[in-house]
Amino acid sequence: MWNSIKSILKDNASKCLIIEDGEPKYIVLPFEEYQQLIGAEKNSIVEENFEEEKVNGEIQEFQTEKEEAESVGPTIRLEDLPF
Repeated sequence: MWNSIKSILKDNASKCLIIEDGEPKYIVLPFEEYQQLIGAEKNSIVEENFEEEKVNGEIQEFQTEKEEAESVGPTIRLEDLPF
């Protein structure tokens, strides 16, 4: 059976899609390609986490600035002074 699979892989550029019940279920591909796919996925996740942390940091900074501004007290305008 393994020789049959290797033959199919050689004939199909080292990739094979296995279909069950009319639906794609499995893909057989070289281990190097699998590692590249997993590596690309991990890099994508790391980039997403970095962006998420960056945005969360910006939100926290904005909230801190807002809280500090509110703790100073109300804004006094020149028009509000009794002159």
